[in-house]
Amino acid sequence: MNGFDVELDKEYIEKIIQLPIYIPELSAKDIQNYLLLLVTQSYLEQESFKHLIDKIFEEKRTISGDVITLEEINKSIGELGLNWQDGGQTAFNETAKIIDEIREIVASTLKGNPRQAKRFLNTFITKRQLAKIYYGDEIDISILAKLLVLQKLDNDLFIQLNEWNKEFDTENKEFKEIRTKVMEGNVDAQNPWNTSQIKKWLECKPVELEKYRLEKYFYLTRENLKRSSIDESGFSKNTKEILERIGRAKSGQMVAIIKDMEKLRAEEIADTFKVVVSKIEKGEMKFFVVRDLFLNFDAYKGKIVDAIGKSTVPIKAGDMAALRTMYNSDTGNMNTVLETMVKRGTLTDEQITEIKEQRKS
Repeated sequence: MNGFDVELDKEYIEKIIQLPIYIPELSAKDIQNYLLLLVTQSYLEQESFKHLIDKIFEEKRTISGDVITLEEINKSIGELGLNWQDGGQTAFNETAKIIDEIREIVASTLKGNPRQAKRFLNTFITKRQLAKIYYGDEIDISILAKLLVLQKLDNDLFIQLNEWNKEFDTENKEFKEIRTKVMEGNVDAQNPWNTSQIKKWLECKPVELEKYRLEKYFYLTRENLKRSSIDESGFSKNTKEILERIGRAKSGQMVAIIKDMEKLRAEEIADTFKVVVSKIEKGEMKFFVVRDLFLNFDAYKGKIVDAIGKSTVPIKAGDMAALRTMYNSDTGNMNTVLETMVKRGTLTDEQITEIKEQRKS
């Protein structure tokens, strides 16, 4: 309805439905319990699993303040004399032990979504079976699980770890360096490896991942080495608001936006840049926004520059001032990308000369 600021769909439904029903997200504790129970369900006989669930509800374990432990699950199975599927107990012991070690960090990643929890577990079990078919006993299942968690946390870091692994000689030097710096607190607060979730991931066993060649593991997860679409469903309210403000920003508003971005948690900044970098690659981000993010977030300069170089959208005259400022601020980071842009045809020789001569003047 032109001229009326009304959300007609919501207004219409509110006339019919008089009782609002709000479904809360599962807590991190609920997701942890759900993951462990999903593992148990996979290996117990159906009727036995039903008896286990009845006991858990009878003891009000799902509404207590504590996470259900693997020891408690095993104790209940023993007390009830429950039956396993063929070969189920051995497989359960192996799988449950690994899931138990990583379920805290997985739960914090899945943002209360039971469907994603089930998908993660199904993915892990499938990859575990493939690993045995391809490599027999050569695969350490705990490493595979840890890599799957990283892919879920941040696919860009997953891809980066794969690139670092290609330089493995006696160890993965790049990963060892970043892991050591993060654990010692000697890395930029904005660095994507320095988020609280990634820190927890680094602490998961095996901790010294740099000692292992990971080619076989990345082969098993090779479909994730391509940059995939971004799932924004788990973004925080703060991240979504910043992205909205960036999307409709005018040049004079960027100071306030940058100031508020710097107050975000490292995870929220990382999520913001996932979207921003993707839009830079597609040529959908205004260059004054790119400039201001480049000038204020050192940890993401490399990603911004890479994204600019991958874009196929030609530079407009109005973008030149922003590029010039970026070049003057950090010639080292910008030199290579400017040459790349000329090769891709998004920047002319005359434009690059203008940018560089401005530096001299």
